[in-house]
Amino acid sequence: MKNFNNVLIYLSLGFVVWYLWDSGLYHTPEIYNVKLLAWSFILLILGHILYVKAWESMLSEQFVLDRQIIYESESLTIFNKYIPGKIWVVLGPVSYLKRYYNISTKQIINYSFNLQVIIIWTGLLFGLFFIGSFNNLLMTAYAIMFITLSLLVFTSYVHKFVEKIIFLILSKVIKLPKIEIKFNIISIVWILLMWLVWSFAFYLFVLSTIQIDQNINIVVGLVFPIASVIGIVTILSPGGIGVRESMMIVLLLELNMNLELSTQVSIDSRLWFIVFEILIFFTSLLSIIFRKVTDEY
Repeated sequence: MKNFNNVLIYLSLGFVVWYLWDSGLYHTPEIYNVKLLAWSFILLILGHILYVKAWESMLSEQFVLDRQIIYESESLTIFNKYIPGKIWVVLGPVSYLKRYYNISTKQIINYSFNLQVIIIWTGLLFGLFFIGSFNNLLMTAYAIMFITLSLLVFTSYVHKFVEKIIFLILSKVIKLPKIEIKFNIISIVWILLMWLVWSFAFYLFVLSTIQIDQNINIVVGLVFPIASVIGIVTILSPGGIGVRESMMIVLLLELNMNLELSTQVSIDSRLWFIVFEILIFFTSLLSIIFRKVTDEY
């Protein structure tokens, strides 16, 4: 399991470098307000801590694990999303925890998968506040997707009904994810706070990259969770690269931002977020070094 985890980490780093080079994202964005940019990074880091808290809360239902190792499991594997195949986002933290604990692989995979479902659902929930002011086919489809996911994941009747339909079609039992709200309410709250903090971080980032005389509505922050979730659910796009940026452009245009600025913000936001992920990755390395040093004493 240790070797498998190392392979995933090296692979993820390799894919990040390749995507940066291949997509031309290694340019230096034009920044007009360094202070706002710095605050946006601080909020991104805070959001990641909230994300780790959600993971810790979910694990604490069955396991007693070291908080520092839990942090490392979600931070050292932060680039796994760039490996083709969305499953590595789920397996990365699991394989890291298995290096240190002899715990049920099946159960911890279920927890990791459920956390990703919560991230998607809460991100879509944030999007509802954004799409409420629009009335077109895209936004209607978005609302239907949110309601369908909510019924499927959180209600027993619809959940069992869909499983029966799948069995009738495929003649095979397939267990769909189901989340008990009463057992996961704390994790849901942490993730909601994460999206709230990250939305404001994105708003500050946008302000830092444009001329001061342009009026930007704070609602622009809600573009980030919507675009991110669409990127997550797009299976053929590792890390949502390309999909997230395209969705951002569409939503920013809806907010009456011109095409040139919308394109600039969407492309620069990818580099902004990758820099944040690099920071988180290095904090996990520092955490490992600190933990090993303290263990020696």
